[in-house]
Amino acid sequence: MAEKKGKKGNEKYGTNWIRFDPIKLGGFWAYVIGIIEDKTTGDRKVRISKGKVKGKVRREKGELVYEYENKYDPITQVNRLNIKNKAEWEKIKQLVDKYIVELEK
Repeated sequence: MAEKKGKKGNEKYGTNWIRFDPIKLGGFWAYVIGIIEDKTTGDRKVRISKGKVKGKVRREKGELVYEYENKYDPITQVNRLNIKNKAEWEKIKQLVDKYIVELEK
């Protein structure tokens, strides 16, 4: 049986979002933070992405509500960061905290 082809080629490669939470930035833009799984290896990582929501965005009682086209692929990933383990995250967090303190002066 032939592999299913998508817009970017063979769909057996890439990643799927397992669980995620959006941080709504306005309009179609959002940060999405969650767990991804590599389709080939099964490895899981935490991903932080910023991009445009794939699907519909509507306003309900003053809040943005996202209706995703595909729950395994919620946004176009303009920017992304994958974190493999807690030690890696702690290094990133330390530098982010350092520069946020500087910005808040």
